[in-house]
Amino acid sequence: MCIYKGDNEVKMVKENIKSNTQIFDEMFYCSAEELQRQIDEEMKEEGLKEGLREGLKEGAKQNSIEIAKKMIKEKFDTETIIKLTGLTKEEIKDMFKTE
Repeated sequence: MCIYKGDNEVKMVKENIKSNTQIFDEMFYCSAEELQRQIDEEMKEEGLKEGLREGLKEGAKQNSIEIAKKMIKEKFDTETIIKLTGLTKEEIKDMFKTE
């Protein structure tokens, strides 16, 4: 059974709903600017991770090249250099030309 107690009670219920809606919005939604900031931050973090991966990969490649150059100076054969450094035959041949 519902008992209507007048306009004041209706007004209170409306205000309560409005207040709860604002609280909900503040808890679970963010502005477009905040959402964009969060996306930018995630993209920045992913970019840093990708940059680190690429940097490590390039560093490993440079290390292999330096090792191969030393092996060339020590007269190692091409197949051994390929096997130990992971470089391609073309990369080794190019180094023989420059060494």
